[in-house]
Amino acid sequence: MCDQEEQDFENEYCNNNTNRVVELENALACCVELLQKLDDIGGFMGLAVTAEQQWS
Repeated sequence: MCDQEEQDFENEYCNNNTNRVVELENALACCVELLQKLDDIGGFMGLAVTAEQQWS
């Protein structure tokens, strides 16, 4: 009985940790995606500034 409870606890604990890792990985992937989008916008802004400097 005691062993079974311990096993359940371990399984639940491991599953929870696995879920947390997956959540973290998803959040990280989301952050990377956001950074890439910001980088694209930054690149676009850089081009706009360069073009503006050339025209003035």
